[in-house]
Amino acid sequence: MLKIHLENFSELKEKKILDNNYYNNIKNNFFNQVDVEIYHVDKGKDSEYFWVDIPFSQIDKLEEYTDIFLEQIVTPFFKKLNTLK
Repeated sequence: MLKIHLENFSELKEKKILDNNYYNNIKNNFFNQVDVEIYHVDKGKDSEYFWVDIPFSQIDKLEEYTDIFLEQIVTPFFKKLNTLK
């Protein structure tokens, strides 16, 4: 799970870091066989995060999911966050 607490989140809240549709595309394209929760300001939430619940039965895909998560969520998130400062 990537969940970031920002002290001045209210200043960034209206800017959004990654679009809710971006997260949905990642969910549908890469994580469609596991449970995923997306919290986002577009959905009335006060934070933005992407939660992946990988069951033990899919532990063999853990490395694959980790790579996808880092490439598709973490890296773009921090790149975008860096532009908002």
